[in-house]
Amino acid sequence: MPKQLNLEIVTPGEQKFKSAVDMVVVRAVGGEIGILPDHESCNIALDDGVLKIKTGDETKFMKIFGGVATISGNNVIVMTNDAEWTD
Repeated sequence: MPKQLNLEIVTPGEQKFKSAVDMVVVRAVGGEIGILPDHESCNIALDDGVLKIKTGDETKFMKIFGGVATISGNNVIVMTNDAEWTD
């Protein structure tokens, strides 16, 4: 089985999403950043925008409102002011 990322999306009030995914694309202050397994550990300042979550052939979209993404090993935690699913 290919490596995956453990993605968690949290707001001050609740956990919005937690699952293993193949890739996540975040909207950073400087533009979009794609995160794959074995990405370099770092913290990314996030801008308002749409988070893309890819698992197999499925892509989900979640609108986020600023925040920080922390990448450590194959774990990605997105801490945002608010988040909502989009079509």
